[in-house]
Amino acid sequence: DHTFWANGNLAVENELIRALESVNLPVIPVFTDCLKNKNLGSQGLLDCIRTFFMDCGSPRVSAIINLLSTINDPNEPVNEDREPFRMSIDLIKELNIPVFQPIIAYHQSLEEWRTLKGLVDDIPWAVSLPEYDGVIEPVMIGATFEKTGSDGTRTAIPERCDRVAGRIKRWIRLKNTPKSDRKVVFMLNNSPCHGVEATVGSASHMNGLQSMVNILHRLKDEGYTIDEIPENGQDLIRRILERRALCEFRWTTVQDIVAKGGAIAQVPTEDYCKWYDTLEPEFRKSVTSTWGDPPGEGMVFEGKLLITGISFGNVLVCCQPKRGCYGPKCDGRVCKILHDPRCPPPHQYLA
Repeated sequence: DHTFWANGNLAVENELIRALESVNLPVIPVFTDCLKNKNLGSQGLLDCIRTFFMDCGSPRVSAIINLLSTINDPNEPVNEDREPFRMSIDLIKELNIPVFQPIIAYHQSLEEWRTLKGLVDDIPWAVSLPEYDGVIEPVMIGATFEKTGSDGTRTAIPERCDRVAGRIKRWIRLKNTPKSDRKVVFMLNNSPCHGVEATVGSASHMNGLQSMVNILHRLKDEGYTIDEIPENGQDLIRRILERRALCEFRWTTVQDIVAKGGAIAQVPTEDYCKWYDTLEPEFRKSVTSTWGDPPGEGMVFEGKLLITGISFGNVLVCCQPKRGCYGPKCDGRVCKILHDPRCPPPHQYLA
């Protein structure tokens, strides 16, 4: 927002620029408003994108980070098909680069955000509204200053800016990777405590399994390396169940999973511990107190954590691992999340 630039209220922008430059991403800062303002000489966001970030219809940049509430122009006329924001959507498609929308909370201080309720008041405009544009990565990077009676001075969250910068760099790297070399993982819904295998791939009355097959065909047509695509959704679920490519439960043991070919990876405990030790100490303490020392008891075969799924070349289709319990039983004693909704995920989930 150009108002923050005019008032020198740039703590968040400066911190984000620092984070981006620290990972060798050069930055072009542009300050404007969503709306055009002739009195202030403001072009409006859409025209600014065309002026500074495009050249003869092609993007000059690898990505755009929008810190305004929306990339849309509320005064944009509705087209003949009564579709709102068509100009904005068409511009994003023309750019064909990722557009990121980090969150700056204007109705909460950092102190309020760090409480258990988290981000509440800013969700409609900071998260929900940008989804209409197709922008991504709503990561919290700043908020209003904690001091009571503040004039709207904002403060940045350095570690969150670093996280956004790192993710943007990886998104750019992914975009520049040939499609034939990209690797994709799809995670199907699986709620074993409610219907056992009958819930694999369920999607609230939609045909999730057939949709998955359709996506595989679309990816292959676009150049992704994919082999042996199932004929249909029924063929996909048949392969998953035959190979036991899901989590252990009443009639599926880890021995069955390995024997049938459902384990696409077996992670040694020492390898897992290397990743695990990079997590925050407080989080590791909560995991250990809830699930025991690595590797825990769930999905462990001969000291290795099993990762299940089916490989279709460079695309993996996996079933959601157990989030709040472990093992083959369903007697309430191993289901931690029933008694503590804040319980951390088990070791196999993290792996």
